[in-house]
Amino acid sequence: MKKTLATLLLAALAAAAPLAARASSLDQLKIGNDIPSGDLTLPAAHEGPLLAANDVAPPTVTDTNLAGLNLPGITAATDWAVVPYGIFRTDNKTWGYGAAVFYEATKNTNGLNLWIGARVNYLDGRSVTAGVTAQLQATIVWHGVSITPAVIATTGIGKDQLYGSAGVGGYIIFHSWSFKLFNHGFILDAGAAGDYEHVVYGSDNYDEVCFGPLGALHF
Repeated sequence: MKKTLATLLLAALAAAAPLAARASSLDQLKIGNDIPSGDLTLPAAHEGPLLAANDVAPPTVTDTNLAGLNLPGITAATDWAVVPYGIFRTDNKTWGYGAAVFYEATKNTNGLNLWIGARVNYLDGRSVTAGVTAQLQATIVWHGVSITPAVIATTGIGKDQLYGSAGVGGYIIFHSWSFKLFNHGFILDAGAAGDYEHVVYGSDNYDEVCFGPLGALHF
């Protein structure tokens, strides 16, 4: 009987040993015991304000091609225009050609701009080589298109005598480009120009129509 009780006691102790070991392991997993001793390095806190999603700055537009606009960052202090053109003489139905270069002498004086320049015409075998011209202009913008009517006067020396002309015309700017070169801003306009003039060439009087593409550079 005693031997039997001893055997049962040993069996109970053997069965209880794994449970005790498991309880000891659970104690080690309690909060405060599962973090090892020593310094614990945490990530550095973010300094400064956080950037919210709606705080992201929009990209800067550096080139917007719109006619008739002075674009941000572009300063146009000097204005030049070049116009190659065809000529049609209305009385004898003859054709010629020419070119003009203009400089804007005054800008927006009482709503008017004065351009001065030089032009060369070739018509009926006569070359006009020393023409000085002036235009008085007023610009309006209609549906994004820059329209400039003008009064035009020219005088000069022809092949063998003096000549002069006067008329009305204008030009239209269809498109503009802005760019920078050598850290300086430029605006390039493209359009078309034309006029109707009465010409006095010595004893010869006639009317002519001039028309052609226009390129204007502002810088």
